[in-house]
Amino acid sequence: MGRPPRDPLASGLPPEKPPTRRWAKVLRWCLFSGLVLGVVGVLAVVITVWRFSRDLPSVAELESGYAPPQVTRILARDGTLLANLFTERRTVVPFERVPSHVKHAFLAAEDAHFYQHEGLNYLGMVRALWVNLRAGKVSQGGSTITQQVVKNVLLDSERSYRRKIRETLLAHRLEEHLSKEQILGLYLNHIYLGHGRWGVEE
Repeated sequence: MGRPPRDPLASGLPPEKPPTRRWAKVLRWCLFSGLVLGVVGVLAVVITVWRFSRDLPSVAELESGYAPPQVTRILARDGTLLANLFTERRTVVPFERVPSHVKHAFLAAEDAHFYQHEGLNYLGMVRALWVNLRAGKVSQGGSTITQQVVKNVLLDSERSYRRKIRETLLAHRLEEHLSKEQILGLYLNHIYLGHGRWGVEE
């Protein structure tokens, strides 16, 4: 016959806790830790948005009118072109006059889901953030066409996390104030295409 089970009280040892109680304690600790981390994360996001929203440029200017530097053409009395004067060689063209194949080409190359998202490609941003953290610097953007309009028209080309956060906030505002066609029109007229020429008309 085997030995009878030892009584922990008789031996002076504390009784062992059942496994289910131990797992319940671990689960409660994990839930509490997750709740604390969630609250800290939300507070961090709120503080970041508040901090970088204080001095953002207004998108109202783009809503009321877009007036970038353009080419000034000096013509003779008979209409002959005498000279072009410009700081940026650009000719703004209405969105309706841009051929469909040009619009589709830029959308395919730059932002295939332009008409589906609300200004931000979250998957692309996470991928770019991972690449930048591994590189230790801002080396990849993951920007949508809306973000590129914000960067080129309202902000600057500085490669920093501060500019990227401001760009993200402004992209959301721009999508609220302008239609997709207006945003794409701004992009096509403002983009630098090399050889000293800005915009698709040039």
